[in-house]
Amino acid sequence: MKNNNKNSHYPAYNDSDILCQCMKLKRSEVSPTLKYHYKKIDSLIACSGAGSVCTACHPLLSELMGNDVWTDVEVSSIKKLSDYTKIFRFKSKSNPFYPAKAGQHIIVQAYIDGKWEMRRYTLSNSASETRYREITVQREPYGKFSSYLHRLLNTNNKAIIRISEPMGDVTPNLITAKPLICLVAGIGITPIIAFLKTIDSDIGDSRQILIDYSVLNQYRVVYQTELNDIAASNPNIDINIRITDQSERINQTHINQLLKNYPNADIYICGSAPYLAAVSNYLSLANVAKQRIHIENFSSPKSHKVNQSKKYAYVAILLFLAFFAQELFNWKLAWLETLQNNENYKIYSGLGLLTYILSQFVMAYNRKCETPHVPASRYRQHKLRGAFAPLVFFIHSTQLGGAYLLLLSSVYFSNFLVGIFNHEHIKQAAQRIRYFKLWLAIHISLSLLLLSLVGFHIYIVASY
Repeated sequence: MKNNNKNSHYPAYNDSDILCQCMKLKRSEVSPTLKYHYKKIDSLIACSGAGSVCTACHPLLSELMGNDVWTDVEVSSIKKLSDYTKIFRFKSKSNPFYPAKAGQHIIVQAYIDGKWEMRRYTLSNSASETRYREITVQREPYGKFSSYLHRLLNTNNKAIIRISEPMGDVTPNLITAKPLICLVAGIGITPIIAFLKTIDSDIGDSRQILIDYSVLNQYRVVYQTELNDIAASNPNIDINIRITDQSERINQTHINQLLKNYPNADIYICGSAPYLAAVSNYLSLANVAKQRIHIENFSSPKSHKVNQSKKYAYVAILLFLAFFAQELFNWKLAWLETLQNNENYKIYSGLGLLTYILSQFVMAYNRKCETPHVPASRYRQHKLRGAFAPLVFFIHSTQLGGAYLLLLSSVYFSNFLVGIFNHEHIKQAAQRIRYFKLWLAIHISLSLLLLSLVGFHIYIVASY
């Protein structure tokens, strides 16, 4: 057990603890990178891969580098809003808090069952509040962290809790003349409460704000009294509570009407992943410019996982089989065969194939790391591009060729297959790590060999 905390009274971390939920990286996998003496968190992220998907683990990374990132707190009050939702206020055990921006979130860390757990929660207090930090927690059926907080019956508890500084930049301007449409669902109402409290206590006269609040049933509505009171006292604020088991869910017609009523409005969206996807699609169909839309993904860090979908592999295999079927059974496209016999087409399509191959070398891979990683977004792009390798080759040539061209084609498609059957298909962690090391060596070797053969091919063509 190692403890990187400056405050020695805190319980220690375990080396086996997951540090980055998104990349499923343990502390023991990230901490070796510190020996390279990284001074900035960006360097540590680039080297380890941790923190490259969302920002939830950034406080842990900063702490790992020796920074003091946590404020030790105690629960100063607990208020029940519904059977599923409670408000928790945290009071600092040391200095007062700094003001936060309305809509920012904090990382809450608690020592539960012998290990540190943490979750992200949006603040529901006003921006100017410095006496406490307030969060609204909805108890999830299988949520370890939310269930732990909900079991705290009063403030006389022995909970060991600490919080980070406020983070996040999805914080709309509350005093501009431009209207703001807030489309929220479920516990996604929390940042809206922060907006309204800030307007009520700090601003007074705000921009025009329309809030469309969707919730499953009446029992899950939270802050209804507060919402109605603020709306009644401020003519610039309109609130529509949509009980979806009694009325229609928000749809394209509702969105179109809102946009008609408020044609130049900014849009703020907060809710579950399905809600965000549906509303974003409606806005896209309504041709709303992306710069007008602000999305707050209201979910815990665990939901920000790397996309491990195997759909790209299925597409890749289908394209691979289609290419070899047309070669084996001589299913040729006459117009494409004619094009490929044209010298200019050969040159330009060949340059396109070379560009494609070179693009697959653009990977932010740092070989100094003991456990190599790349940013998740780059890795997904690499896999997706790789899936279309047979199609890119087919555009240049529908034939495998002979002699050294057959060798080049064989290496090209062998490397493609190695890329498809990567370590993601192995479930057991220990076997996956061993396979990954062998797989990576083969994949890189074939890539370098392919690049050499392509270079030789270009030399031969240029010579003739």
